[in-house]
Amino acid sequence: MKLIDKAIELELSGEQYYHQQTLKNQGTTLEPVFNYLALSELKHAQLLRQVAAGVFPEVDLEESGQEDNLFASLGDFKVDAAHVPDQLNVYRSAQDIEHTMIEVYQKLLKDSTNPDEKRVLAFLVIQEQRHLKLMESLGDLLQNAEEWVESAEFGRRETEF
Repeated sequence: MKLIDKAIELELSGEQYYHQQTLKNQGTTLEPVFNYLALSELKHAQLLRQVAAGVFPEVDLEESGQEDNLFASLGDFKVDAAHVPDQLNVYRSAQDIEHTMIEVYQKLLKDSTNPDEKRVLAFLVIQEQRHLKLMESLGDLLQNAEEWVESAEFGRRETEF
């Protein structure tokens, strides 16, 4: 199997994973986050299919991702302590998916000699890095909520949220 075919397969696997998380988080503030990620992975798979066919669509490397305004419409983020370990595992699994995709795209980018292909792969690396950062941030929020009890009168705060 060619590496680009593996990348397409991984993107579709990521889309399925995020779609399952969308269904599991229906009605919560996380539903639109997972829905966005599922749609992004599906778009990435479609983009890779075009690249595999020798078609190199225009992509904007400076394009700001939808995740920049994704949280504006979410409302208050509530942590249900009973679900934190499961949710943390979801975010850690998502981070693993994103790490794998970044590694695959970086390898493809390194091996590519086609400038158009390099441009598309660089775009995908940036997109997956944004997804990784999003999952890391959500995981950190949950982990901090589980581990920290903080009061203004005690100690110094090391992390600002």
